[in-house]
Amino acid sequence: MNSDRKIRNLIAFLLAGASLWPALAWAQQQIVATPLASQLYLLHGYTPNVIVSVGPEGVLLCDASYEQLGDKLTAELMKLGETKVKYIINTHWHFDHTGGNKVFGRGAVIIAHENVRPYLSTDQLLLGQVQKAYPEHAVPNLTLTGPLKIYFNDETIKIIPLIGGHSNGDLIVYFEKANVLHIGDIVFTDMLPFIDLERGGNVLRLVENIRKIIDLMPADVKIIPGHGRECNIEYLRNYQAMLEATVKVVRAEMDKGKSLEEIKTAGVLKDWTKWAVGPANCDDWIGAIYQSIKK
Repeated sequence: MNSDRKIRNLIAFLLAGASLWPALAWAQQQIVATPLASQLYLLHGYTPNVIVSVGPEGVLLCDASYEQLGDKLTAELMKLGETKVKYIINTHWHFDHTGGNKVFGRGAVIIAHENVRPYLSTDQLLLGQVQKAYPEHAVPNLTLTGPLKIYFNDETIKIIPLIGGHSNGDLIVYFEKANVLHIGDIVFTDMLPFIDLERGGNVLRLVENIRKIIDLMPADVKIIPGHGRECNIEYLRNYQAMLEATVKVVRAEMDKGKSLEEIKTAGVLKDWTKWAVGPANCDDWIGAIYQSIKK
């Protein structure tokens, strides 16, 4: 439990201030490769979860982590026998999932929702930091607004847009043969999620999109979130129920005419404090619900 809490708190720190880390701090981070299926691995540690397909056709990365961890990711790919990245899929635009585009993007096809390209092509303010525009080789060069299939390393990879929950550039990525699904930051396992309200994120749409995933995917699918441990469809049902319950509580206070500050002061989410261990605390989550309902 203490280890889990340490990881969650570090995730929050990474999201809030990663670019301010000294080089030594990055050098101390560890990445581990865990097999998911034949030719499919999870690269994880103190980093967003990256799924990598390694085989005779080369390498496909589902998310690319931080730019500063590019050397460590490369080292893990070398251990797996291949370093030539042919495809990168960005589940959304945030720097902790796309920074590695700068390292691996030259000569690769970078796939993302079409809303992601303009974000990465221009300076953006995220969590109090300026994310500078990416160089051209690190910007998505294949964008989509509808489903796409890739056939690679004897696997069928389905890319499905589910925008408007975490952000307006969200994708989920399903490795059909392996029955493995990467859902990006639509869910933060065991944590309240972060909602990018300024770029199309909305709590109500997030709940809808989780419901869509439950309806779309096989009951036994293995689910990899952007942050946190592996989960499954039953976990998604419970997570969805938690989100719906918190929305119901905040909406009831809003219906009474309460202001945002009054709702926060009332401590209406005291029964959900165990979830407030990652990028969002209870006040943050109240604010996200309040703004989402207002919109």
